[in-house]
Parts: sequence; C-alpha cells; structure tokens
Amino acid sequence: MTKPKELPLISIMWAIRDSRCTRNAERQLLDALAMRCNPSKGYTCWPSYEMLGLDTGCNPATLKKAALALEKMGLIHRRVRRNRSNIYTVHVAKILQQAEIQRAVDKAKKDALVAYDALPTVDSGGLTLIETIDPGQVRPDTNNFFADCDDL
Repeated sequence: MTKPKELPLISIMWAIRDSRCTRNAERQLLDALAMRCNPSKGYTCWPSYEMLGLDTGCNPATLKKAALALEKMGLIHRRVRRNRSNIYTVHVAKILQQAEIQRAVDKAKKDALVAYDALPTVDSGGLTLIETIDPGQVRPDTNNFFADCDDL
C-alpha cells in the first residue's frame, strides 16, 4: 500500500469545501477529523465522540449517523473498537478527486454562462451582441439557467 501524499491542512480543508459532497453534521465531522488527522500516519486519528462533539457542537448520536454516512460515501474509514475511541482514516485522495470534479463543473457552468450572455439578440437596428458580464457576476434572468446541469 502506498503512503498518501502529505498535504497542508488548508489544502485538505479547501478540498472538503470545494467537493460539496457533504452538508451539516457530515461536513462538520469531516472538518473535525481532517483537523485531527495525522498525515504521517496515513491521515488517521482516534478522537472520542465526546471530543468530536466539542469540536463540532453536535451531539454524539448525530455524529455517529454522520460517520456512517461519510463511511458509505467512501470519504472515511472507521474501525470500531470496543470500550475505546474509533480509529478514523480520512480518504484525502477521494476528497481531492471530488473537489477537482466539482471545480471542473463550476468552471464549465461559468464558461457556459459567459457564452450564454454573449448570444446575439435582435434589436430594431439589426443583429447586435449584448454585453458579456463578469463570470463572477450572476444576472437575475439567468438564475435557473443551470437547474438541469446539477447531474454533470
């Protein structure tokens, strides 16, 4: 088994944010585990649910459900130990992969929005081009333009 590449914590946190595959308690738990994981030990950590509760503000029952959901998504691996805290392994490579996919989708949406705004429109004087907008700016008339693109 190859050792995962060690990344700075901020890179992992950005990847979690950019992947947009988790919400609420799952996101909080994944953030807390990422902050506690040890890159030199394969991104593993072993905090108790009580400690994770202090880190996230969630109760242990919610964290157990979130851990199960993250495990089903393949973002973490949890080794349950009786009468001891679980051992968690954060799958950083999968998080980075999902973040790259989401970034590519976001870029495609921005590019499509710019292309949409540059479509010709007919004016009384003939064919003219409407202004293109800054890709970061959202026009009110195009809010639902990508409603069907979420499955990309």
